[in-house]
Amino acid sequence: MKKALIAFDCSAPSQKALDYAAGLLPLVPGAEAVLVSVAAGVPYDDAELAEPARSHEVHGDEDFSEELARIQAALSDAEALLRAKGMAGERIETVIKPLRLGVAQDIVDQARTSACDTIVVGRQYHSRVKELLSGSVSNDLVHQASGLTVWVVE
Repeated sequence: MKKALIAFDCSAPSQKALDYAAGLLPLVPGAEAVLVSVAAGVPYDDAELAEPARSHEVHGDEDFSEELARIQAALSDAEALLRAKGMAGERIETVIKPLRLGVAQDIVDQARTSACDTIVVGRQYHSRVKELLSGSVSNDLVHQASGLTVWVVE
């Protein structure tokens, strides 16, 4: 493992995945981490993400600035945890990716764009009915991430 994408959505399972990765990545010489949050309601344009102070509207009247600020703060905390565990700051990247093709596919696309060889994701437990109807991101990742290693942390 040279570069791991850690899928982070502020949920308890993603926090477990982050904790797990934070315990291992600093022990791997030269390892890098890409912290990724896929979010609906944030702009698709990178220039818009760089200017959160501007007044933006996405999906009608929804203002994304509060959601973007929440995600940025969570990713900043996640980065701080990796640093506290001994990972050098220049080896950590954070990405907020707009929801486009579905969470799992967007994560796989970002892993490939960032040249990651591993994806670390937490497993969210759903009822069997909900899982049959809506699926599971971790299950979808296992099936869609051909050529990549996927760690599903429970």
